[in-house]
Parts: sequence; C-alpha cells; structure tokens
Amino acid sequence: MTFTTPDPPIDLVERFPWMNAYARTAVRLHPRPGKPTIHDSHIGGPLIWPVAEPWPACDRVVQIQVAPFGQPGWLDRRDHLPESPVPMVGVAQFYARDIPEIPFPEGKDLLQVLWCPNDHDMEDIVGPAPLLVWRRSDDLVDVLAEPPMRHHTTPDHPVVPRRSHGPR
Repeated sequence: MTFTTPDPPIDLVERFPWMNAYARTAVRLHPRPGKPTIHDSHIGGPLIWPVAEPWPACDRVVQIQVAPFGQPGWLDRRDHLPESPVPMVGVAQFYARDIPEIPFPEGKDLLQVLWCPNDHDMEDIVGPAPLLVWRRSDDLVDVLAEPPMRHHTTPDHPVVPRRSHGPR
C-alpha cells in the first residue's frame, strides 16, 4: 500500500516568496508495525552491523533532571558524566532503494541512524545525541547475526522507537 500526503491547501512559496530559499525535498515516512530484518529499511529494528566494527557508545556529558517530573525544579537540568560509555540505540535504517528521494553520498546506499538514549545539551536543543552512519551495503559481508539491541526507556521519556517495517 502506498501512502501519499496531499498537496498543501495553499502554495506557500506563492504567498511567501522569501520561503523559496528554504525549500527542500522531504520524505514523509509511514512506518507500520512489523518484524523487520537487517536487510530491510525500518524504524526501530535491528541494524545490519559488521562483526569487526565495535558498536558505537557515547562518552559525552549528559543532561539529567534535577527533580522528578512534576516536582518543583523538574525543568531544571544539570551536567552528569556517566561512569562508562553508554551504548547507542539503533533508531532507523534506510536503504537507498526504498527512499530514492534522499540524496545518498556517492557510493553509499545505506543510512543508519543511532542515538544516545540520554539527553545532551546540543547548541540550541536538549535531546538524544544522533549518529549517522553511511555505508555501502555490498561491503557488509561478515555481519553480526544478532546486532545489539538496547532496550532503554524511562517512564516519562521513551527513547527507543517501536519496530516498524518499511519506511512508507
């Protein structure tokens, strides 16, 4: 089943010509619950990962809440350095064959998105620190049979997407 997003009710560039400078191709994803494999494009499933490459870990300072949610000061944060690097979470994996609208770097046909499950202070936002890994899928010959899957959630801040099959 193909999903499409209808055209906007107005032509934004016609109404706001200055916005044309910010125009970019966008792909709206329509993931569905499923059981994706390492050979599928997906959100929240296993990533195809080389045996010889260590799983990424984050050793950056994280932001933690000063008080529990809803308590006085719960919006305040402080820096905290974890005792050891935190394994990153596989968030998504996209093959160029499934999303041809995205310009992949030359010679690459796989994008893997991981993030640290902790909040980080990054310039203008606080949230999970992302890592993008661009690969050539033909190079992935000796891969892990079961890539590490980190199941990390907190009651008020789930950071691992649910498994879904297919990006559209």
